Amino acid sequence: MKELVDQNISYHNKNITDIPLKRLGGEVVNKFFWIPLLVSFGTMVVLYVIGFTANIDVLLFNFSLSHTEISLLPIGVGMVMGFISETIIKSKSHAN
Repeated sequence: MKELVDQNISYHNKNITDIPLKRLGGEVVNKFFWIPLLVSFGTMVVLYVIGFTANIDVLLFNFSLSHTEISLLPIGVGMVMGFISETIIKSKSHAN
């Protein structure tokens, strides 16, 4: 019982980003890392798919044997969305 109390006290003294969401195979998986990463990659994929289906040059990823073209707009928007989601998660966790 004392160990549980000590763990609870140590969690209250740590920074909120150090508290694990869950454990997988001994590794601590932190929601402040995975959720923004998934949001940014998801945004990039969605924008590239929209560019491919609607044939929008600004959002296209073209590749061939002779050359490759990568649009940087989906990458930039994905990074911005990742930062925004991280800020939202941190602000909501500090409010609780």
